[in-house]
Amino acid sequence: MPASGAARPACVLIGLGRIGEAVARALTASSDGPALSAIVTRTPDRAKALFPDVSCYQDLDRALGDAEIVIECASPDVLAGHGPRILAEGRDLVPISLSAFAGTGGPALVAALEKGPGRLFIPSGAACALPLLDVARCAGLDRVVFRQTYPPALWARLEGLSDARAYVGTFLSASAREAARRFPRNLNAAIGVALAGLGLDRTEIELIGDPAIANRRYEIEIESGGAPIRLAIGPYGTEPDRPDHTAASLLSILRRRQARMVF
Repeated sequence: MPASGAARPACVLIGLGRIGEAVARALTASSDGPALSAIVTRTPDRAKALFPDVSCYQDLDRALGDAEIVIECASPDVLAGHGPRILAEGRDLVPISLSAFAGTGGPALVAALEKGPGRLFIPSGAACALPLLDVARCAGLDRVVFRQTYPPALWARLEGLSDARAYVGTFLSASAREAARRFPRNLNAAIGVALAGLGLDRTEIELIGDPAIANRRYEIEIESGGAPIRLAIGPYGTEPDRPDHTAASLLSILRRRQARMVF
């Protein structure tokens, strides 16, 4: 339930890939929630053709203006490079490239977050589980295991290989920090789970290759207060028009930011 009569805060979107475009389409189609004032992308001409009523830039400085919210849908490098400055300026930051927290820019992001005055709103992403983890943490969180399953050929392709035999079954068991170093652009859901739960070094990550699935599957196993919890998501289908949980979770957290009734 949005705040009745409240002015719509301006927001800037960084990145116009698959998720960024889905978010931009939803924001421009809605009269509730933030108003999309600008898009920052490497291809502003393409962005302008898609969203003619939105200002489009390559340069973040030109886009920010009086925006209250910055949505990051670009890359871990972009989040690490611009996140501290955005938070220091008092803007709210909604990122999806959470692997930045496990990289060399992670300490600067954490320091900027602690100093403020901007706030960080972390969407659940494809794992859809951060509110559940927050509840479990309040009850006492003992163990978190996050399993991410792809077809073996996809894991191999992410590492520039054609032979997928090494990626069948569980091929990596590591902390969230260690796993993200190996796949810095592909474990954002896992890093979100770690940030919401036991942290980057105590959250256990298992990466699995399953030849029987065509897309992705996630599983979260939680031990909290003597009550085990297991959540499975997927496997996802391959339909090009299927709903995107990452984009949907980002839109959900934007809605909750200004709602009077918060779930």
